[in-house]
Amino acid sequence: IFAKFNNYSTFKISLLMALSIAGGMIFQWPIGHLSDIYERRKVMISTCFIISLLSIIIFFIPEMPYPLLVTALFFLMGLSFVLYPLSITYCCDFFLPTAITSVTCTALIIYGLGCIIGPIITPLFIESIGTHGLFLFYAITSSFTFLFGLWRSHKLPPTPVEAKETFTTISPITPKGLELDPRNDEPSPEEN
Repeated sequence: IFAKFNNYSTFKISLLMALSIAGGMIFQWPIGHLSDIYERRKVMISTCFIISLLSIIIFFIPEMPYPLLVTALFFLMGLSFVLYPLSITYCCDFFLPTAITSVTCTALIIYGLGCIIGPIITPLFIESIGTHGLFLFYAITSSFTFLFGLWRSHKLPPTPVEAKETFTTISPITPKGLELDPRNDEPSPEEN
């Protein structure tokens, strides 16, 4: 909607969307790897800060040159898509491997609620401010998450290194995907 109202051609909109999704795919490994090296909370807090900064820039300069906009959205969306797996991995650091399925299912429900609430609230920003209001919504939510993360990092001690699980890319949540999860020690039904 933002790109269409800025009179971009169908090709430019397609390229913008493709590179935004590609950013989400490309950033998974390096950010996940950083979260294995450094404290996950710090990586998540830094990620939220960069998302806030990029969102504010796009909000205040919505008519920036197209190559600059595509680059900003590549990083913005790439970092946004990394927050969910980072959060899941951080949660799993606090639970035994036998509880991982319950934790990830609960997190998926919370994620689903966010996917329902976000599209209901975002149009309020778009209708009252303009299509670039989407980025104000991004800036507010990521800034809140950034500030919440800072506050929590002072309240909770860091995760002990021995409790920290290696960031693992997980196959889609299907019966076969769960069997392929390297952390799943349960035997498959065929092995029983």
